[in-house]
Amino acid sequence: MFVEKEIKQQVVITVGTHEEKIIAFLNIIPDFTKNEGTYDLLRKQKMLPMGIMDYISLNYLKYFKSQDSNT
Repeated sequence: MFVEKEIKQQVVITVGTHEEKIIAFLNIIPDFTKNEGTYDLLRKQKMLPMGIMDYISLNYLKYFKSQDSNT
């Protein structure tokens, strides 16, 4: 369920337009294990180009890889 107050406390990966309008997002929920987590919401607007969900999912994996290299 989308609760703006909670989303603001989490890492959110977004895809936006040149006009800075968010068209897809994924929020990361931390796990108890360091550098691990999961996502809760993976949402997009209707009628987006194919591959947007793949792109945001790939950036989700890149996020955790970057966190691992910072330790």
